[in-house]
Amino acid sequence: MLLASRHFDLNEWFLIGVTLLEIALFLALRKRFSLLIKVIVLGFNFFLSQAVDFVIAVKPLDLYDVNDGPEYEWLDLMLYVLTYPLEAYLVMVVYDRLQPKGWSKMGFIWGMAFMTLGFEGIAVWFDVYTYKGWNLYESLFVYAGVYGLNVALFDFVRSPRSSGRIAAGRMRRAD
Repeated sequence: MLLASRHFDLNEWFLIGVTLLEIALFLALRKRFSLLIKVIVLGFNFFLSQAVDFVIAVKPLDLYDVNDGPEYEWLDLMLYVLTYPLEAYLVMVVYDRLQPKGWSKMGFIWGMAFMTLGFEGIAVWFDVYTYKGWNLYESLFVYAGVYGLNVALFDFVRSPRSSGRIAAGRMRRAD
């Protein structure tokens, strides 16, 4: 069951502000990708963010809390539905513009992971995350993995081999 925040304080205002900024950037860049690409990237990151957080942030590991405690709150839902997916979408916009190849692709993934680590550090300062056995630098490897998966998915979706199926708006079995 979704709960209201125990205290509506700085961490909630911070999340709302960040999410509104991401929405504004998303709307400004809305013609960058097709609707199908947007749905794939946003949907993938909605499920990925929940899966990762539910593995490491709930029992038995329970390494950190999001927002005011371990309970699932409305603003946690906003984080999973909007904030995390939009952040990954914006990273994919940068990836698409830069189009790194070879080792520069790896540099891009790690660069974005370090940038996101900085954002998480700011979020920790605003009490969005409360670590209980986790530390900020462990997140670096999670972000690198998340962005690596995003780049692989994005490259697959945009590849010539899949472009006919994706562009048509449906996935067909390749015979």
